[in-house]
Amino acid sequence: VFWLSLPVVALPEMSAEEIQSDPPFARRPRVLIVDDMETNRFLLQVFLRRHGFEPEIAKGGDEAVRLAAANPYDAILMDLQMPEVDGYTAARRIRAAELPGQHTPIIALTASIAKGTREKCLAAGMDEYLAKPLDLDKFKKVLRSHISAKNAASST
Repeated sequence: VFWLSLPVVALPEMSAEEIQSDPPFARRPRVLIVDDMETNRFLLQVFLRRHGFEPEIAKGGDEAVRLAAANPYDAILMDLQMPEVDGYTAARRIRAAELPGQHTPIIALTASIAKGTREKCLAAGMDEYLAKPLDLDKFKKVLRSHISAKNAASST
């Protein structure tokens, strides 16, 4: 028998007005979360659902490449440091498999703040780089902006 004690902070309840404070999309945008850490996936899922997105999960880069090839996503949230296939490699593979005129925004979410990380992300085909811990308001704005731009480009 053993005991485990974890500090837990309750999330405040949000009213429908707070959840819908941003203009709603025509449909819930599908967002692929790519992260090998279960806690990160869970927290991102909760946040995305609470703000009107439809999250899906990939536990690593290889799975992300397969899912991106088989499903249309409005955005992909990509961790960089993962075993086997890292985020840089996964992004390059996703970009290589996209059809002409197709471009799914890929946003790097990483704890790495090493000099040159942002440039390396962009060179791998990612559209944005955000460092953890995330500024949630900025994260939501960046995600909505990229999805809105993608939707505008595909409707023309």
